[in-house]
Amino acid sequence: EGGKVDRDDFYLQVANHLNAEPENVRLVLHGVFAALRAQLTEQEAGRIEGQLPRWLEGTWAAAKRGLDRPS
Repeated sequence: EGGKVDRDDFYLQVANHLNAEPENVRLVLHGVFAALRAQLTEQEAGRIEGQLPRWLEGTWAAAKRGLDRPS
């Protein structure tokens, strides 16, 4: 299944996969991104960031800084 997914569909897919509430998805992604970034070099993280849709880049960048943790 190729093609682009919009933000709402992506969050819903993650929520369904994790059997989680859709309103908690940003918090989950923030935690996953923070844990993943901690294991990567800056170069690797930059390559990943370059592949993310624009609407997800902010969550990726915030996870690096430990900022904007959704409540």
